[in-house]
Amino acid sequence: MNIRIAFFIFLFSFFMFFSSCKRSTAPLTDPDNLRLRVEDVSCTEAWLSLKAKPAFYDKTLRLYRNDSLLVDKELSPDDTLFYFKGLLPATTYGFTAKILDSGRQLAAKAQLSATTMDTTSHDFTWQTYEFGGQGGSSSFYDVAIIDENDIWAVGEIYTADDKYNAAHWDGEKWDLKKIKTAVCGGVDYPPLETVFSFGKDDIVFSDGAMLIHFDGNTFKSDCSLIPKLTGGVRKIWGTSNKDYYVVGTNGLIALYDGLEWTRIESGTELSLTDIWGISSNEIYSVGYNPSFYTGIVLKYNDSQWNKMIESPNEFDPGQLFRTQLYGTTGGVWMDEKGTLYTVGNLMYQYRMGKWNYVTSLPENFIGGDPDNAYRGYLHAVRGNASNDIFIFGQSNTIIHFNGMSWKKIGPAFIPWYPSWWLECAVKDDLIIGVGCESQNILKKAKIIMIRKQ
Repeated sequence: MNIRIAFFIFLFSFFMFFSSCKRSTAPLTDPDNLRLRVEDVSCTEAWLSLKAKPAFYDKTLRLYRNDSLLVDKELSPDDTLFYFKGLLPATTYGFTAKILDSGRQLAAKAQLSATTMDTTSHDFTWQTYEFGGQGGSSSFYDVAIIDENDIWAVGEIYTADDKYNAAHWDGEKWDLKKIKTAVCGGVDYPPLETVFSFGKDDIVFSDGAMLIHFDGNTFKSDCSLIPKLTGGVRKIWGTSNKDYYVVGTNGLIALYDGLEWTRIESGTELSLTDIWGISSNEIYSVGYNPSFYTGIVLKYNDSQWNKMIESPNEFDPGQLFRTQLYGTTGGVWMDEKGTLYTVGNLMYQYRMGKWNYVTSLPENFIGGDPDNAYRGYLHAVRGNASNDIFIFGQSNTIIHFNGMSWKKIGPAFIPWYPSWWLECAVKDDLIIGVGCESQNILKKAKIIMIRKQ
């Protein structure tokens, strides 16, 4: 063999031998070592979870968004969730987590991309409708959208010569209706408190005591709930006509299982004013006493109702968002990401296991919005998604969140104006609000129909 060729073979073998023995600095991508995952995104925020093996604790964590270093710290067992704000809507970001050992050598690396949500439109048209107010103070208390040509609003409406307890939209006009409920020993056509739809031919009304079922043609009175009542029915929610709840005054909660009603202990005597669920095993209810600025949030899971948090008579600022909220909690709704919202004096959210103000809403904190300069008291919250939320309240308060900003819509907001939007319903591009407005001595019942452009 040529001596020069043999020499080069020796050098090559020597180099490969020692290279194979040298410690590799290639990133370790085994998810058992380091895992980065997107837990949630909004239009402007991202939540990332980090899972690292214990051997990496006390080593250096560096977390990047694209090329920007966001986190540079010693990794600890508490570093499991990271929150980033100030992002742009509908934008994809690359995130990289690196673990560096004491010699600043790369020990592990994880990468992913996250795309923020897009915003929705703030462009709406609206029309308001007034009813009654001649023969007595009138108001609507609840509304249900079946589809754009089938909407029910309920309450009490007194015209100059008659009284009604509902109004129906047929796609072209609102017709006042008289729904009779005297079969259980009550009076004819009492005010109706609430309405809930399981489908076009399966709608339930309540006057606070009895139920009225509508199959699309006939109204049928149902007295079976009355023996179980501890208070008046204020709201209905359920997954079907064989699995639904009523909540109401004096802490009322009752469940219908398709065969009979069961009264359930709520643990409170506050008036429960709203209920919302995402399944038959995850349901929320809220209640309050407006005279004392108290409130409560209840959660149902694992076959029982429990208190999540409350607004007590003796508020302790040190317990804010831990065991207490401040002010009333009269409306509740949950978005598609599992974020829970409550409204009353303030708007709160429960997200990623923590309570907080809805910080994107201006002046939404204790001591904010002095003299109702920005908005009135909030009665209702509903939406299509986390980037399409509506809140309704006093003084013509109607505000829409598009995922990035809040914008007032509808008639002009006037501080302390005697107008109340008491409830709302949202379905796709159609939004309905109901309530009343004082005109002279008597109140007129009002409906606003809002359409997204």
